[in-house]
Amino acid sequence: MNALDGNGTLGIEGARVLVTGGSGFIGRAVCRLLMSAGAQVLNYDLNPWPGADSGPRSVVGDIEDADALSKACKSFDPSVFIHLAAFASVTATSRSDFSTIWNGTQVAARAFASASGPERFVNISTQLVIRPGPQPTDLRAYDPYTPYGEAKAEAERFLQNFSRPYATAHVRPTNIWGPHHPSYANSIMRYLEKGWYLHPVARKPTVRTYGYVDNCAGQIISIAFSEAVSDGDIFYSGDEAIDSAKFLDAMSVGLRGKPVRRFPLGLLRRAGEAGTFLQRLGFPFPLDRERVMRMSTDYALPLGATHGLTALQSVPFEVGMERTTRWFKEGAAPDWIA
Repeated sequence: MNALDGNGTLGIEGARVLVTGGSGFIGRAVCRLLMSAGAQVLNYDLNPWPGADSGPRSVVGDIEDADALSKACKSFDPSVFIHLAAFASVTATSRSDFSTIWNGTQVAARAFASASGPERFVNISTQLVIRPGPQPTDLRAYDPYTPYGEAKAEAERFLQNFSRPYATAHVRPTNIWGPHHPSYANSIMRYLEKGWYLHPVARKPTVRTYGYVDNCAGQIISIAFSEAVSDGDIFYSGDEAIDSAKFLDAMSVGLRGKPVRRFPLGLLRRAGEAGTFLQRLGFPFPLDRERVMRMSTDYALPLGATHGLTALQSVPFEVGMERTTRWFKEGAAPDWIA
């Protein structure tokens, strides 16, 4: 069947969707929502499906293995391709570390062209293709400030110029959170639980954009199937831009019953400079100059276009926070908690 219904509504039931990186944090939520809506899903991932259930049909494979991915694509014959597979890091510094992004995206785009009726390729990018600061007005005015962001910008540019028999759309997740986040349990949530996290106090609040993982998945799927999306369109994925203290207070209260601790921004910046120096000497330190910058710089992003397309029900902030803190307090278990 045609995955993009002629009447302008989502035509997910019966659609054949290939998801790369479907075993990951966002990918797992995407696969589950697709299956619950009646889609036939193939998960292509370097790792097996991690849930306690059987999950979608899966192929274990490397995103840079052109032969394996093309074989999977020809065999499954998807009409929609959601490309999530990537190595994500804000600390890795070498371009070669991110070959799964700039090279893997090229492999994925070419593999999808081998399907008999490819319709839409949804490239999952990142907010980091444009650095924090004022809300961007030109979404193609790339200004990444990390090697990860640079690789994602390169992947977006490739798809814009690649000759292909299908349409593309780019989705840039913002600060996506929820159960099974790959780093939260061993970083921010642990710091909050122990009362170690110090939130910067400044003249004005730091406004950042957050999105619960299931809502991000619903936005990705809505963009994948909406006829209102044009070739090359770019969307940010998130729920709202809010004072970051609101988000951190809610998580801290859920974890230890108290709001997050406050600390003067000027002193935090000094601690960040000291941390950067110690890290250069080889000493581990949880705070550095870049982390303080991220904590104290606005990152409000345009969500209106995304919200106007979203057709799937959203999880309220309070419900998502309860699920996330419960997951952590129950041991951050690897199996899915509904």
